[in-house]
This record gives sequence, C-alpha cells and structure tokens, in this order.
Amino acid sequence: MCNRLVNDEITGHYSGITEQDFMLHAKVDTITKEIFDFGRPLYGREESLKLRFRWTVYDETKYLKNITIWHTAAQEIFQITVEQILNMWSKCKTDEGQETFLRTLNANTHDKTYAMYCTGKLWRYVTGETGKLGRYVTDNDKMHYQINVNNAEILYD
Repeated sequence: MCNRLVNDEITGHYSGITEQDFMLHAKVDTITKEIFDFGRPLYGREESLKLRFRWTVYDETKYLKNITIWHTAAQEIFQITVEQILNMWSKCKTDEGQETFLRTLNANTHDKTYAMYCTGKLWRYVTGETGKLGRYVTDNDKMHYQINVNNAEILYD
C-alpha cells in the first residue's frame, strides 16, 4: 500500500498530502517491551478512555511500522477492553506485570490474519529550491506516512 501511495505522488515537485482509504490483509507483529516506549495505549479523558496502539503490522510483502490501531479495531484485534488495559497497565511497573501484559496481547493475535480497514496519508517535507512549478524535490527529501487502522475483523484464525 505504501508503494501505491508513493507511486501516486507526483514526481519532480511537491504535491502536498495524499490520502487514501484501503483494506489490508495483515497480521500484528509480536508485541515486545518496545510498546512501553509509546506510553499508555489509551487516549481521551479519564471518564471516556479509548484504546490506541502504535505498532507494526505485516503481510506477505512488507512490514509497516508505527501503524496506529484505533479503538474499534484494537478491541477486535486484541480482544481486550479499556478496563482490562487499565488493570494490566497499572501492574506494568514490575517485570512480571509487563510480561503478563505482553503475553495477553500476543496470545490474542498469535497467527491471526485480519482485514484491516485503513486510512493512509503520505506527504513529503521538501527542502529543495523553488522553481516555476513549485518546490523541487531533492534526494534529501523524505516521504512520511501515517496509517490508521480504523476497523478490523479476523479473516483466518
């Protein structure tokens, strides 16, 4: 999908943000202690918290890192509630609590393939010189992407 977004981008000069909805058949990569670097996998006010995980998914062609898996999709993928996350997260100050957290999330995703309904955004920060057609892309310019998994369902168990 990232290749598709890049190929749709106009080459030679800046074209802004490209956004596209798509479905991805993918698995969730094994969750490791790195997940704790992203902070608590929740967002919103304390009285109405929702799930949000940033992690890696993959299919037969590519690993996509730093994907954001939002509340509805996270409930389906991880088979977990906000209350369960809060309970486990409060115990993650110890190694044993962290291991329980990781084991629970990985047990719910192990060997499952999901249909992930996503929105992808691709943009480029351009540092090149300005010409008649706008800012020209140079070799130093990098593509950036954001992929949000908005909904999901299990395809293969």
